Amino acid sequence: MSPEIQALPVLIVNPHSRCNCRCTMCDIWKTTDALEIGADELRRQLASIEQMEVEWVVLSGGEPLMHSDLFSLCRALRERGVRITLLSTGLLIARHAAAVAEFIDDVIVSLDGPAAVHDWIRGVPGAFELLAAGIRTLRKQTSRYPIQGRSTVQRANCAHLRDTVKAARDLGLDSISFLPADLTSTAFNRPEGWDAARQQHVGLNAEELIQLQAEIEAIIARVGEKKRPLDEVRDFSFARQAMKELEAGK
Repeated sequence: MSPEIQALPVLIVNPHSRCNCRCTMCDIWKTTDALEIGADELRRQLASIEQMEVEWVVLSGGEPLMHSDLFSLCRALRERGVRITLLSTGLLIARHAAAVAEFIDDVIVSLDGPAAVHDWIRGVPGAFELLAAGIRTLRKQTSRYPIQGRSTVQRANCAHLRDTVKAARDLGLDSISFLPADLTSTAFNRPEGWDAARQQHVGLNAEELIQLQAEIEAIIARVGEKKRPLDEVRDFSFARQAMKELEAGK
């Protein structure tokens, strides 16, 4: 087996460096420089994208919709048959709904709780309603347009997972997945990492892990009773592992 990468089916692209939220678990919003990938720059890379057999581009960030000409990038990729997924805060979807429906195949929006919890975590008053308006506007463009939710589990929302699932349903999302907040890496514009105090501010203590487990089990039980697919519960393995470690330490 060659140690060199021969193909890259999925490519994650950060088209814009800044974000329009001020999330408790992320420091990207502290970036002061607005950097973005230009259309000409992308075109110079198209031959490499084709050579690496890229089939799917995920637009991440920062907030991709803050890009000054995002849909020129999307057009160039779509012309080559590349699938495009947008990861978004949802705050600008209503403004760009027509173009999103035309040039992007599916959207994954951040949903970190019911309205009050979501707005607090995102650091933007009214963020939940802006997200809801974006989903409504996009669905008016294409009623069956695929929109999923993604929730970052942390201290501020670990006791609200059932409410988050309900909010996803009320918003009309197709599904929601959960992932743990990243406390230790140097990603998300924190080159020196977080100190212990910041990790504790976002991370869960032993009591909160028990609350999280109760939320997870309640969701699983409810889904099982209704005999519905587990679309709303994508992966709670991180929480189960945390509980095992907690119990082992007792």
